[in-house]
Amino acid sequence: MNKKFLSAILFGALMVSSTGTFVSCKDYDDDIDNINKELSTLKGDLSALQAKVNEGKWITSLAPTTGGFTVTFSDNTSYTITNGKDGAAGADAVKWEIGTDGFWYKNDVKTEYQAVGQAGEAGVAGVAGVSPYIGENGNWFAYNTETKEVEDTGISAAGTSTYVVKNGDNYELHVYNQTTGEYESIVLPATAAAAALNVVFMPTYSDMQTKVVAINISVGDEFNDKNRLWDNNVSLTNDIVFNYRVSPASIDLAKANIGFLVNEVQSRTAGSILEVADKSFADGVLAVKAKAGEAFSLKNKKYAVALQVQNDAQSAISTYHLLTSNTINREDLTVFEARKDDNGEIGYFQFLSLDINLLYTGELNVADTLTVGRTVRDNSMNTSSYSDLRKYGFTPYYEVVKKAGEDKGNYFTVENGVIKTNGQISSVGHNCTFIVSVYDKKDGYKLAEKELTVSSVEKIATTKTYTKSETHELTLESKDYRFKFDMNDVYNTLGMSSQTFWNAGYSSEYYIWDADRSEYVQSSSSNGVISAGSVYENNEKILYVDVKNILTKDQLGKYKVVFKIGNTGAEVVYEVKVVYPEVTLIKDNDYWKDGYMINAGKLVGSNYVMSGDLRRGYKNKDLDLVFETVAGETRTDFTLINNVLTYTGDCNDEEGNRINISTIDPVDVMVFVLINGQKIDNGTKIQVKFADPLKNITLKKDAKFETTDKKSPADKLQLNSAINLVSIAGEKVIENGTMNATIAGYYNAQAAKFEVSEEDAAKGASVNATTGEFTWQNDGVALTANKTINVKVTVTYTWGVAVGTIPVTVKSNL
Repeated sequence: MNKKFLSAILFGALMVSSTGTFVSCKDYDDDIDNINKELSTLKGDLSALQAKVNEGKWITSLAPTTGGFTVTFSDNTSYTITNGKDGAAGADAVKWEIGTDGFWYKNDVKTEYQAVGQAGEAGVAGVAGVSPYIGENGNWFAYNTETKEVEDTGISAAGTSTYVVKNGDNYELHVYNQTTGEYESIVLPATAAAAALNVVFMPTYSDMQTKVVAINISVGDEFNDKNRLWDNNVSLTNDIVFNYRVSPASIDLAKANIGFLVNEVQSRTAGSILEVADKSFADGVLAVKAKAGEAFSLKNKKYAVALQVQNDAQSAISTYHLLTSNTINREDLTVFEARKDDNGEIGYFQFLSLDINLLYTGELNVADTLTVGRTVRDNSMNTSSYSDLRKYGFTPYYEVVKKAGEDKGNYFTVENGVIKTNGQISSVGHNCTFIVSVYDKKDGYKLAEKELTVSSVEKIATTKTYTKSETHELTLESKDYRFKFDMNDVYNTLGMSSQTFWNAGYSSEYYIWDADRSEYVQSSSSNGVISAGSVYENNEKILYVDVKNILTKDQLGKYKVVFKIGNTGAEVVYEVKVVYPEVTLIKDNDYWKDGYMINAGKLVGSNYVMSGDLRRGYKNKDLDLVFETVAGETRTDFTLINNVLTYTGDCNDEEGNRINISTIDPVDVMVFVLINGQKIDNGTKIQVKFADPLKNITLKKDAKFETTDKKSPADKLQLNSAINLVSIAGEKVIENGTMNATIAGYYNAQAAKFEVSEEDAAKGASVNATTGEFTWQNDGVALTANKTINVKVTVTYTWGVAVGTIPVTVKSNL
């Protein structure tokens, strides 16, 4: 199906009466000339309907009628739309609508097809394959949510000349055009909100900024006629294009007044900074091309920009968004030869001279070989690094002429920026110097000028590069390290002998990664991280790169060292990405329960305080962990200082009873990993819950209790000496039967209580509940086999009971 959004002519072969009624014209006795005549007379009436949309009117009623619909707008004007198709004049129109259950309804009858995307942006037409439509075979097609495909419903649309789809806050009206044999469509707003003119900025970058680079050309510039210059001369390297989502999408903006509201962010002072150069509007998207006004700043400022649209009776202003101006001074620009780095990013570096070899049978197109950009010189190395303006969308214009007095033998020619030799072998060995001038556009500002020396050669040497890339992952124990090249691998890759390689000599260049510009930039110090050279080891000369231990987070990133091998064109490259390691925190399960880190409590005087160092919750003892409260936390019943979380809230309820420790709400905490004092990630959110602080009772190592079966006298075993009880924090409440009164007081821990089961007591086992003294005296029936008596021991404290078991073996005498 082919959908078209109407502008001036809204529907195909429709007739409109003076009262606003649309009637079909399907008379096979009429010829095409008559139809065209009718269409011509309809233009004025149909444009009036479009004007309703432009004025912000919306549909208040859309009622089916014989062969069509009666449409009523919010200003009470109405139009009856009918048409005939294939001799089926008068056939009922079809209405599709999304029910409250999310399924499509055809003339109020539910279908098996679920609606998709019905809550789209206001003013956006239904997506093909989502809203029902008539296929080429004459059936209704709809989207199947199970198969995720559009499919033939098998429902015939025969005789349907007009249909409407209610999709969100809009009606999609489709009318058969007899002239084209296709359905034509328009989106009519169904609510006041959908009809209101709305303009929304569509950002290119996630930071909502539009970025442009401007070139400042000062008054009295040496390359440009000062009589042509005035203050604030600027050449933009890329077009400023803003995209806006406009609703309703069917609005006609052909005659709309569109302009910018621009404020300087710093001072909010309005200025004539941007003007509309061009615009286009399609499918609800308004693309506006801007040009710099006379007040466009040259001082790296930011502007808040909004678009104002005035259309008939409606007007709208978009939200403000940022326009960032990065300004380069003209005198900082130069011409240079561009090349690509191995990773596909554009990077540039060369000696200050500009010399290029040209195959005597070939040609050199300056526009393809050279570019213009900002230069940063390193006088100590007689080299420069460059940032190419082409990456900002800039397309320079070149003028190339021979330098006066050059090429007396006429071996070279230049035309339209293309340099050639005479094509003869006799040109080999000769050279010619050209003056290359770069302009922002033809007859525009001159941005840079440079001499280019071209030499005619018989053969172009192939440049080879040996590259080694790796990632250096930092740890707490990170130290300086040295990368050493496998020189045999280097020689083989470059096709050189070791003698040829070292005789050619080398120079090294250092780069750091500029994330804002997505390119390597030359740096003499390389951020204090990289250094390189050559050294003898085991009677062999090797190239090396030293990577210093990172001390600050700012030093993370990508680094590159390029060894240029004399004038051979060969390079040896080392790239390293210095990153923080991927760290997995390993929980110590002794301090975790049900997904919560458990924090112990202590009784201090008549109150208790839950306090503990959170680092004990992880087994990563080699990591430097720091715990902080979650940003925006408003709770005041705890403190977190030096990784110690302390509960400071009330310990008693409203009736004065001590509250259960486990009923205190968990505390949200962020845990970070540090390297050299720097956080290496965005942190992990955990919840810390105050819970019962004491573990279960255990026995000291190698504790063993045995006695012999007898009637009397009974042996006495001192079980109390074997028990231990510690807190989550590792505090020894009881050690080998001796209770620490101070620590026990933290938790109000009572003396241990010992007991045996009623069954074991009946057989002859007994234990002193307080001292833990155990005796066995059988009931007169001797044991025929050894028997184990499990003595239960408990310690009651403020928030619970610690439990343990002491096994005692009674040996049979039989």
